[in-house]
Amino acid sequence: MLALTASLSLPHWLAALPAEALLPMVPAAFLAALASLGPAEPPPPEEVTAAAIFALHGHV
Repeated sequence: MLALTASLSLPHWLAALPAEALLPMVPAAFLAALASLGPAEPPPPEEVTAAAIFALHGHV
């Protein structure tokens, strides 16, 4: 538990920055985390996509 707490704590140089300096880091960290996750699932095959489009438009 101690190692987990230590890994979540801010480095001393980061904690010494004023809050205004940390504001640009928040969206950058969010975008970096989002990019590292990737898509939730692979896209469906082309046949499924085509069938969904035809069903949506009533061309069954």
